[in-house]
Formats: sequence, structure tokens, C-alpha cells
Amino acid sequence: MIDFPDQLAAFHTHKAKAVDLILSMLIDSDTRNRILQMASRRHAEGFKDFGDRMFTWDARERRQNVYEELADAIVYLTSGEV
Repeated sequence: MIDFPDQLAAFHTHKAKAVDLILSMLIDSDTRNRILQMASRRHAEGFKDFGDRMFTWDARERRQNVYEELADAIVYLTSGEV
């Protein structure tokens, strides 16, 4: 098991690179298309569990949810190569 101080050190070492990787993933047309296809599937699957809940959010709540998802992506990318 990797203890939290070591995880935190990896996070701080790799967080900027993780942001750059996310940006490059969104710019690369093949990766972007893959993400868009996955988003379409996840939207359909999410509807089964959540219905139209996200359409009831105000702009602040929607933005906060996006920030949280992007923050999670950064955390994932600091744990190793993808």
C-alpha cells in the first residue's frame, strides 16, 4: 500500500503535467472523439439512474460539479502513467 504522504508527494510532483495531459487529450481529435463517444454512452446510462436531475441545477451547482470531475481527473493522472 502506498501511504498518504507518498501519494501526496506524487500528486504535487505530477499535478501540472496532469493538467497538460488533460488539455492534450481534449485537443487530439482521436482522443476527443473517444471521450465524446464515451460521454454519449455515460449520458444514456446516467439517465437510467438520475433522470433529468442535472437539468434542475443552477449554473453554480453545474460549474461546481464540473470542477469536481476535473479535479478527480487530475488526481487519477498523478497516480501513474495512462
